[in-house]
Amino acid sequence: MENCPCCSGLKFKDCCADKISRKNPAQTPLELMRARYSAYAVKDIDFLVFSQDSRTHSENIRQEIADFANAVKFIKLEIHNHQHDNETQGHVNFSAYYASNGQIHHLTENSQFVFKDGEWFYLSGDTDFSTLKINRNETCPCGSGKKFKRCCANK
Repeated sequence: MENCPCCSGLKFKDCCADKISRKNPAQTPLELMRARYSAYAVKDIDFLVFSQDSRTHSENIRQEIADFANAVKFIKLEIHNHQHDNETQGHVNFSAYYASNGQIHHLTENSQFVFKDGEWFYLSGDTDFSTLKINRNETCPCGSGKKFKRCCANK
């Protein structure tokens, strides 16, 4: 993989790969958010489960994450804002775009993160989902510059 899925403009190996492999843990909630987005894109379920605060794990967390990650193709991430409230809490507001069944879906979330045992973890998020109405001849929202019908509509 060349470019990082998190849309940082960096190569994957220089951006999120070390965070996902846990060689270099995220130093901020923003870094963890980007790494989690990239983990969804590369379908690294182990990292997604690990990086979510264990207090919020459902009985079927691994299967729920895998089902979602395997059903979609993540295509674009936009960070709207982020902040550290203090040394133990942070927030990231973002939009993620993903393709599924020939449509583009838009997820907007205000995520909450917590710092414990020397690492950041995803705690929860207020999420809104929508489906974008894109004409086949419009430019694809993934940023490729191609028409939608020649890009993500076929994935």
